Amino acid sequence: MPPRRRTPERHVFLLTLVAFLLWTAAVAAGQLGPLDASVQVPLIDPRSTGGQIAEAFALVTHPFGLFALTLMLALWAHRRRLRRLALALTLSTLGLPAYELVAMVSARMEACPFRPFRPEIVPARRRPGKTRRNESDRWWVIRASG
Repeated sequence: MPPRRRTPERHVFLLTLVAFLLWTAAVAAGQLGPLDASVQVPLIDPRSTGGQIAEAFALVTHPFGLFALTLMLALWAHRRRLRRLALALTLSTLGLPAYELVAMVSARMEACPFRPFRPEIVPARRRPGKTRRNESDRWWVIRASG
């Protein structure tokens, strides 16, 4: 039996998976805010030549357009009996739903598990029309900040 060749695919996959998880945790924890603030976005007039070219490029490379194109290529490959290519193209289209899922979860994540819990004790608001007999009856509310 010939010796097995070692291929770097498994290591590259694990490395990119760890990098993705670390980047996602850093974004969720708000540690990349200064990096976002330091990046200057170039202002392009939408009606200028450069703006029109940028709009056309954005339209052609829209993720849903590329998703449809990849599925059409997978169907073409399947009809030509290129089964492995069709399978690879079909599996590659799973990236867009995974991206949308991560974006949806990270946008709606209120209590992020990576963000440290910093309780803040604040006095509760009095209800209108209610009077207190003494100040030792004060109500306190603990709310998470951060």
